[in-house]
Amino acid sequence: MRIFVGVILAATILAVTQTPGYAQNLVTCYARSELIAQLEEGFDEHPGFAAVVSDGALLQIYVSASGAWTAIITPPDRKDVACPLLSGNEWEVFTTGTQL
Repeated sequence: MRIFVGVILAATILAVTQTPGYAQNLVTCYARSELIAQLEEGFDEHPGFAAVVSDGALLQIYVSASGAWTAIITPPDRKDVACPLLSGNEWEVFTTGTQL
């Protein structure tokens, strides 16, 4: 199941980030500050992972202590906007060499 979620997450991120204009494509985007406030205050999710993807967009995963998570992306040309991509449960952090 964890591998399946990882594959789905990677495929969605690839599809969204390789298509120009996030707001016009697969996802609905919101004011970045409002979306982050909702994740932190409404769901108790906080930054757990961040990376810059190939087109310069910022990918972040917000995670709660219970393992709930939400992946959001901030387009490189719109720092005031963030777009939720996926959400789920059972987020786990693996160390190098961990078997799935």
